[in-house]
Amino acid sequence: MKIIYAYILILFFLPSCHGKRLATENFMPIDDFSQLNGRYFDEEAYWERIFNIYDNEMDIDIVDVEFRGKDSLIISYTDTGGCKKIHIKGKTKKNFFEIYLTNIRIYLPPILVINNIDRLRIGKDKEEKLLIYKWDEHYGIIIPLGAGGSINNEYQRSFSHYNKNVKEGLYAIQIGRKWGYANREDSIVIAPIYDYAFPFKDGIAKVARDKRWGYIDKKNKEIIPLIYDTIMKPERDIIRVCKDGKWGLIDSLNREVATFKYDRLFVFGRGGYYDSLFLDLAEVHIDNKVGFINKQGKETIPAKYDKIEFDPYGSGKIKFYRSQLGDKYGYVSGNGILCNPIFNKAGKQLGYNGFSPKNKTLADEIGRYSEVIYNGKPYLFTEKGILYKYKKLGFFKENRLVVDFDSGFLLKDSLTAY
Repeated sequence: MKIIYAYILILFFLPSCHGKRLATENFMPIDDFSQLNGRYFDEEAYWERIFNIYDNEMDIDIVDVEFRGKDSLIISYTDTGGCKKIHIKGKTKKNFFEIYLTNIRIYLPPILVINNIDRLRIGKDKEEKLLIYKWDEHYGIIIPLGAGGSINNEYQRSFSHYNKNVKEGLYAIQIGRKWGYANREDSIVIAPIYDYAFPFKDGIAKVARDKRWGYIDKKNKEIIPLIYDTIMKPERDIIRVCKDGKWGLIDSLNREVATFKYDRLFVFGRGGYYDSLFLDLAEVHIDNKVGFINKQGKETIPAKYDKIEFDPYGSGKIKFYRSQLGDKYGYVSGNGILCNPIFNKAGKQLGYNGFSPKNKTLADEIGRYSEVIYNGKPYLFTEKGILYKYKKLGFFKENRLVVDFDSGFLLKDSLTAY
């Protein structure tokens, strides 16, 4: 009976919980949003996460913002293939322009509740800077099971016009179709000879000429020669580069760290989607197979899998993720392979959710685990590489299904030792 009451409360309570009202007090009055049109700079490349730009090959430091009328915004930025534009529809409200990048709300009582909302508010702050407030919520719950999860992100950030943000003393200027650099007094220091020029950071700037990219210093000396199809910003002295259609790694002295053989090479840490064990690893693709390399160029997880998945709703510090090869599943971690793909079915991660062992001492011993299907039978697979038979006792304790573990055995032939 208590569970039924809980379901009823969830049913009526959740829809009201997740209709968040966003803050508006930091937005100053504005008569015409075209006053905000111009070029803006952010060295942390927040533009990508703000506007959900995932297909870019270059880091986006600068964007051009253009409001058109009362319901249209155009965001322009430079990528490898040249200038790209995003047309976004929104609504002019009091003191801000509101955009829903995603607005999905599904309520199917008494079974399912889903919120998938990504909202922006854009205006100006007290210092006349561009102010952007972003809030996104991804929430789902299966009411009969009392199971679900959520991800909520909320932040605001102000941006200065690019020519007013010259911390390094020089800023990029465009004359005709060519780019160069000027100082705070607007005097040209580096002649406009480049097809594209990015802001200086730590004394170097990314530039392109004749569709080849590299880095220069403030004296216009090539620190990294302009020989690459694409070049990314340094990540602790390691730089991801593409040459002749293949990706690899170089160091700050242009020495090869990882062979140019990858079809794709993602940012180290993958923008925080993987946990801290993956912060010093980068996802790589070869012939539609996926793996991970470290900053020494070593493949800690060979690029042989069809997928390496994670659970965005997972809680706690997750260490192990599901790998897939064909119709079989295994697990990997930041240290390498835990178990080769041998399971018919497997959870997306090894964690502590879902089951609560009856024996607390045994729970401490087995660590993280997930339900798997092996040779057609269900087991719990642990981070120590042991399969346990188990019994579902059929009642809940602290939102977890209590299970009684039976005998366990080690999958010696399917494990890779660390």
